[in-house]
Amino acid sequence: MKINNFTIGFLMSILIYGILIFSIEKNYSFFQIIISFLIYILPTIFITSLQSKLTVFLISSTTIMIAYISYKYHFYDVWIGVILAILTGRTINFYKIKIK
Repeated sequence: MKINNFTIGFLMSILIYGILIFSIEKNYSFFQIIISFLIYILPTIFITSLQSKLTVFLISSTTIMIAYISYKYHFYDVWIGVILAILTGRTINFYKIKIK
């Protein structure tokens, strides 16, 4: 049985908004979630076109620095934004819009 794009979109929206509602209920910092989402959304969308060593180095360096800063200053809410960016970005990348 083939799952169509509507079903995948519906399941992803339930998952993403479920994570956002969980974050609101647990009083996580919405500002930290949005900032980390904005930092990671474009790299996760265009991950397949990243062939340069410099680009991979920059993304890895950014991830390591954000991990250190979030651990040092107890900004654990950042990782929710990263998870949301990965879920959204990889879904957009996998089901990209094809121009006919």
